[in-house]
Amino acid sequence: MRAISVALVIATHSGVLRWLEGAGVLNDVTLTAFQGYTGVQVFFVLSGFIITYLMIREQRATGRVRLKAFFIRRALRILPLYYLALAVTIMASLWISPIVSQESVLFAATFTTNFIPRAWYSTSLGHTWSLAVEEHFYLIWPLAVILLARYRWDRLLLWLLGACAGLTVLGALLLSSTYLVEHFRVLGWTPISGIHIAMGCAAAIFSTGPQYATARSRLLSPSRAAWVPVILFVLSLFLQQASELAGTLLRTVAIAHFVSWVFMHQSSRVVRMLSHPVLVYLGTISYGLYIWQGFFLSTGPYRASGQAWPPSPQVGVLLVLLVAPLSYHLFEKPILSLKARLVSGSRTGERTAGHNASGTTTTSARDAIDALPR
Repeated sequence: MRAISVALVIATHSGVLRWLEGAGVLNDVTLTAFQGYTGVQVFFVLSGFIITYLMIREQRATGRVRLKAFFIRRALRILPLYYLALAVTIMASLWISPIVSQESVLFAATFTTNFIPRAWYSTSLGHTWSLAVEEHFYLIWPLAVILLARYRWDRLLLWLLGACAGLTVLGALLLSSTYLVEHFRVLGWTPISGIHIAMGCAAAIFSTGPQYATARSRLLSPSRAAWVPVILFVLSLFLQQASELAGTLLRTVAIAHFVSWVFMHQSSRVVRMLSHPVLVYLGTISYGLYIWQGFFLSTGPYRASGQAWPPSPQVGVLLVLLVAPLSYHLFEKPILSLKARLVSGSRTGERTAGHNASGTTTTSARDAIDALPR
């Protein structure tokens, strides 16, 4: 799923979707299904699902969540490559072509690009907005788990759903302001985009709670329920034509349902298809693909006449596919090994976390998440 998500982002920024639209293959409705923002939504939901699943597993095994270990894991996974790419972008701006402004660098360095005014926006750092949303959520969610409900996951689920409803209203109010929409990318603000991650968190609680076994057997059945996210996703495409916010949030519900369904049915044909070795590998290096596509493609595919950087979309895609694997094996993987040593002992309780629709342990789902680089 990560591989497909990052492929949607690259297809958008390289101009493939724009070409397909010009060729009449995609229209205004179908274009929404394959746009990069949809891929980012999947990333958000997966992120919320995985970090919540890991906290649930740890709390059930040890009685608590080790916040220090959590923040070390997140920092070592996100920050080294992020700041390496930022440094490379700054050097390219100084030595090749002025592709970023000082303001955009400051916003990117402080993980606040999602709040940057449009006047200061730089396309080569535009993709960092989603990392900003995730970092903000990482700071809030573990503390909320401990402070709001003391590991009462059913209570947290209600908190999450209530927060999503309230933030949806807030988002509608913010988007109704002509001034804000003209001067800021309001849909990227954390209170709005954070809903996508919160949906993933809610899906993880619902997918692992024994008290939801009966509801899961109905909502996530092996055959009938597989069509539910498809129907919701298609409806979201048409709904977005009337309301971008409503369509986007319905699509998130569809993605969250699908992620839960996949978690429950690891032996299904759908999961076997998604487990193709090529997709698994691209998913493994998806963070690097996402980071480096921002540098080599920007949030294009727009290019000014005589522009020195980024290169043409075709060259940019080739460079992304070359640099991302090297980045993973030579830079990210050693840091992942360091992270494993620093937080050794935190990954416990494997036998208590995953549940299928009847409430029994789902070993393959647990193993699938354990294998993810995080």
